[in-house]
Amino acid sequence: MSRNDPLAIHPLSCGLTAWEVAQRLAGLPHLLFLDSAQFHHERGRYSYVMATPAEFHTSTPPGVDAFTFLKQRLPKPEPTLPGLPPFQTGYAGVFGYELNSQLEAIAHRSQLPLFAVGRYDWVIAFDHLTKYAWLLAQPEAKAMVQSVLEKINGRTPTLPARCGERITVQ
Repeated sequence: MSRNDPLAIHPLSCGLTAWEVAQRLAGLPHLLFLDSAQFHHERGRYSYVMATPAEFHTSTPPGVDAFTFLKQRLPKPEPTLPGLPPFQTGYAGVFGYELNSQLEAIAHRSQLPLFAVGRYDWVIAFDHLTKYAWLLAQPEAKAMVQSVLEKINGRTPTLPARCGERITVQ
């Protein structure tokens, strides 16, 4: 995944909220919905919906702590394209409370994994301040984009417009 390749940008004008998009994509593997419930110009400005990561990790090899494992996989941050939300594909996930067992001598008692992190080659990003949304995709996700747009658009005739005009930016 490199910004040397063009990032496909599909402006969405279908009038759906981030929650409605997440509901329409709920059947996809490893759906991640990062919702900004507080709409604020600095905090809570963006929401993201993504699924079907190219990589997905919930555990580490024996003897490797979670932080070392993830640091080895995370690439150097790429510059972001201006005028779009700051997360424009890449690694995202959640960390469990008991991940502190990697930092302190505390037993991990939960059946849940310590973390769940994926490399997402496409993301639907919502800017609550400007009221714009985009499907951003790496070239590797080209085959998935059409399927995602079909799921978002559904077969419901009540949508005000079709989502998915394609623009490519270098």
